Amino acid sequence: MPLVSVILTSYNYSPYLEKTIQCILSQSFDDFELIIIDDASVDGSPDIMKRFAEEDCRIRTIYHTRNLGISRSQNEGIERSEGKYIAFCASDDLWHPDKLKTQLKVFENNENVVVWSQGIIIDSNDNPTGQTWTTL
Repeated sequence: MPLVSVILTSYNYSPYLEKTIQCILSQSFDDFELIIIDDASVDGSPDIMKRFAEEDCRIRTIYHTRNLGISRSQNEGIERSEGKYIAFCASDDLWHPDKLKTQLKVFENNENVVVWSQGIIIDSNDNPTGQTWTTL
């Protein structure tokens, strides 16, 4: 059983999905499963997911035949998760390589907290725009 279940939902995000999956798989902490849920995309997202799942046994994929929306997709990911902890990632987000490792350190002192992070907004060339945002 993995310690962390990372839930990644996607709907027509093929331009970003590959880079997002790669950054999750490149985490310095690797005791996780990655559950990728495609919410009935009509672009190349399912093909990208399939390719990565064939290459990495930590990946499980779910393909919807009709769009259910992000909340229902995330709930399905939670229901199918096997990890002690849940982490959500949007299909156009990039994670710092130590994100999971850093956040798990918080749980060493208290498991009953919500951990969040601040994000840096980047442009289409991965350059920081100077804007930030906070997410749970």
